[in-house]
Amino acid sequence: MKPREEERRAQKTPQIRGAAPKPKLQIVKLEHRIAPKLAVNHNETLVREPAKAAPVRREEPKPRLQIVKLEERIAPKIATNHNETLVREPANAAPVRRKEPKPRLRIVKLEQRIAPKLATNHNETLVREPAKAAPIRRKEPKRKLQIVRLEGRIAPALSTNHNETLARDR
Repeated sequence: MKPREEERRAQKTPQIRGAAPKPKLQIVKLEHRIAPKLAVNHNETLVREPAKAAPVRREEPKPRLQIVKLEERIAPKIATNHNETLVREPANAAPVRRKEPKPRLRIVKLEQRIAPKLATNHNETLVREPAKAAPIRRKEPKRKLQIVRLEGRIAPALSTNHNETLARDR
């Protein structure tokens, strides 16, 4: 037998451009930012042509969380169990200026003009700094009232019970 000689026949259909066959589907792992490691069974997908991704930049590992005491102006000493928090990088704060401590509260008796002696249990109060009161000026004692007999033209002698009055000066 003779080998067959190939004869070329003119094709009736238009010739397809030299398109390459479609590549097969491939399983590709998704990046961590798209499918976090928490989703173990959903971090892969099917693609024909994997994307030409830029090289992955390695991030520096984040520093561990540290327990840091909060400043007294943020969490006063009164709340003993809420004066700490978690931070990655403590702030470089300016040095804390120590204020001079506030004076302690003291019990002070109120003046008699504010709290008369009648109210024995309400004549004291708490103060940090007692007020710088001006010295009390002593007034001259008032003269006592005296009974004075009224003149006859003011109170005629006919009314015996209305002819006297009280007066300080004579």
